[in-house]
Amino acid sequence: MPFSKLKLGDMIIPLHWYEWGSGEQPPLLLLHGFMGHGATWEPIARALSDTHYVVAPDLPFHGQSRFPEDDVTPEVTFETVAGGLQQWIGEQFSTPLAVVGYSMGGRLALYLAAHDNDLFSRLVLESASPGILTEKERRKRRESDRELAEQLLTSDFEAFLHSWYQAPMWGHIQAHPNYPELLRMRQENDPHQLALALRVLGTGNQPPVWKHLPEIRQPVLLLAGEYDARYIHIMDTMRRQLPFAEFQVVADCGHNIHFERPELFIKLVRNFLKGK
Repeated sequence: MPFSKLKLGDMIIPLHWYEWGSGEQPPLLLLHGFMGHGATWEPIARALSDTHYVVAPDLPFHGQSRFPEDDVTPEVTFETVAGGLQQWIGEQFSTPLAVVGYSMGGRLALYLAAHDNDLFSRLVLESASPGILTEKERRKRRESDRELAEQLLTSDFEAFLHSWYQAPMWGHIQAHPNYPELLRMRQENDPHQLALALRVLGTGNQPPVWKHLPEIRQPVLLLAGEYDARYIHIMDTMRRQLPFAEFQVVADCGHNIHFERPELFIKLVRNFLKGK
């Protein structure tokens, strides 16, 4: 479980990451979603480590990659986090490399691919978005995220999680036999850090990259869960704008495909990485 340094503008923060497999294998980067951390990928990472050197960082404000201050300054933005990750990837790996990004991690991966066409060789984007197009809608989302951040700081964390997973996009996730383990792993995060994450990495703070999608020349696999109607629409729209994309709706799951249907997710990713 190595630590690195991540540069966010003039600030340096710790970046903790997990690794599986041999460093002599081709690298595969796994980027988790909001309230996740690198270890949440473990079942997926172990399966894929037979062919790849798999690395899963705790993204900033998650796991052990904690922001050292009580609050963020205006210089800490979605763009500076993405820039720090871009620099870290270039220092740690031979690029281009394959990446799997889930939700928030998928948004970061897509933003990086849109601004550095040489960083990734293949992209798997699970329940991810190129961002919100209009400033009016982004401002509305930022206000919603501020309310969520306040709930994180003032309510019982477990109660917050139960409420969070009642949203329609999660489908029947609360009935999944491993749902208690999902809650346990989410509670390994610090609610104060997660509140900061909403302020920096929330969708309302993400510069949209829709106009850059036709410039992404790498193969892209887009995955959305059957019960996640909003992201089915978003990712089908993305498919029509990405030159080399395939899109699959995965049955019997919602927004978190790799948790609800890990065996199928592994199969889909493995076949895509092989070029099948």
